[in-house]
Amino acid sequence: MSRRSHPAAALAAVSLALALLGGCGGPSSTDQPADEAVSVHEPGDDEGLPQAHPAFDAHFTDPLYEDEADELAPFGSDEGWDLVHGWGGRRDELSASSTVRDLLEDDEMGFAPDELDAPAEPSPVPGPGGRVDASAIVVGAGFTLMRLTGQIDDEGRELVLAALRNLADEYPDEATLERQVADVESFATG
Repeated sequence: MSRRSHPAAALAAVSLALALLGGCGGPSSTDQPADEAVSVHEPGDDEGLPQAHPAFDAHFTDPLYEDEADELAPFGSDEGWDLVHGWGGRRDELSASSTVRDLLEDDEMGFAPDELDAPAEPSPVPGPGGRVDASAIVVGAGFTLMRLTGQIDDEGRELVLAALRNLADEYPDEATLERQVADVESFATG
């Protein structure tokens, strides 16, 4: 299967170019305290994903749910990886009543569901922000919730499906996305 360019690769290239050129007039990386640095994951730079809830393991059996390198896998994007590892260390804050919006709002990403309906970008390479990034954030939050709690709320499930469909619009014929849609549709809600 030939792979198309993915948004994170384009974003990484743009980020690198901006870093090398001094950014867009905003604060430089030297203005940011080291303990507040933005994390960018590299496959293999961790000790694996946090332990999955038995209900997640029983339903989400495709290897893509353990893949930390495929940008279209739930935990392969920077957004998904950051969410699952961040919440993996805070698992005790989650319960059977936790929602996708809870995770997003607690991580200051509550804006993401509202951007799922944004118009598709006319550019062949999606820019930062907008519908593609919002979709990656929502997918990461939804799969993080399912992985760590074994459940997802009804609204969260619909948000994840909308986000996956947005990504499928940007990257048609991607088996990774098709598999995720089918698995989320057949997963029981909380």
